[in-house]
Amino acid sequence: MRRLWQGELRGALAYNALIGSDTGQPVDCHSESAGIGAQFLRGCLETMGHRIWGRDHGVPMIQPLSRLSAGGGVMATAFGSAYDGEYDHTAPIIHRADQIESLNLSPTLEDGFIPQALEVIRYVVDETEGKVPLQMYNAGGPMDIASMVLYDTELLTALYTHPKQVHRLLQACTDLFIEFYRAQRELVPEWSPAIAEDMYIPADQGILCGEDWLATMSPETAMEFEVPYMNQISDAFGGLAIHSCGALMHQFDLLKDHIRNLRGFYFNAGTTSFEVAVDKFRGTDVVLMPRWDVNKPFRYASRLDFVRKLLAVKTDDITVYLIASFPEDPMVPRERDPAAVSVEIIEYIEGVKEERGWP
Repeated sequence: MRRLWQGELRGALAYNALIGSDTGQPVDCHSESAGIGAQFLRGCLETMGHRIWGRDHGVPMIQPLSRLSAGGGVMATAFGSAYDGEYDHTAPIIHRADQIESLNLSPTLEDGFIPQALEVIRYVVDETEGKVPLQMYNAGGPMDIASMVLYDTELLTALYTHPKQVHRLLQACTDLFIEFYRAQRELVPEWSPAIAEDMYIPADQGILCGEDWLATMSPETAMEFEVPYMNQISDAFGGLAIHSCGALMHQFDLLKDHIRNLRGFYFNAGTTSFEVAVDKFRGTDVVLMPRWDVNKPFRYASRLDFVRKLLAVKTDDITVYLIASFPEDPMVPRERDPAAVSVEIIEYIEGVKEERGWP
């Protein structure tokens, strides 16, 4: 994996066919507080035993914080926003852009829910004795955090009506993001996975940062309100891989030309065209990380159909990390035997790799 991120394996194909005991997603060790016993941790380790081990390139890991309000929720609480205990939901504290100046724009790791979040990580590190890789908190970038401080529709309007105030808020979010992730890496020095799925990135190779708002902006707006802060994060962690759930084809030139040390692009292949991504990033060291989702306009009949269609498009000069896990969508019928399907996927991928000579 290190060679993949270092650009030493241009044209390589890595993949996972992640299978857990339930959703097929990384194991969730969520706890609301540090007063947690070893029972939940044992359950996590037992669940990890249901995985397919050693045949794909995924890195099994524990998520200590997956349900502590994904996105920027935990960091938004440092500004005074209220995490209400529901997954991925933190209620913004202000409703108007002219209230930004009333906020504490110098929050610390002692504010909001951050101390509890770090304590959960510390507990899991101690209990596993550093023997199990841990996944860092699943957070978005500065705009994601800001949208949980100021209501999102007001935030987008404020890009035009109150740009100076928005920049102040985004800078505060960026500073807190960097501080929070440095604190996590100090707790887990040997393992610094990225922030989603099994996307492991070595500590000295950068960080994965989600920023769904990129899909809603024009390249010109993103250049002003996204790029400066993304580059600060990239500089702080030695590189940046970017995730967005939305359609991002219109931002490919911006990502390729203006994000410093761009290492990867993690995206939903149902909303963002894999073929367009290959055309744009081929011949570079940027790792494409497509996953199956069920959104239009690009649809796939099954996990195996997804894999076949993407591998038919992959070229010899583009590096791909293929995420062949089952989509989290209630509209998709569950596979009768997900483990058997994963074995079929693995065998198909290995056959294509041998035929094409891909590392």
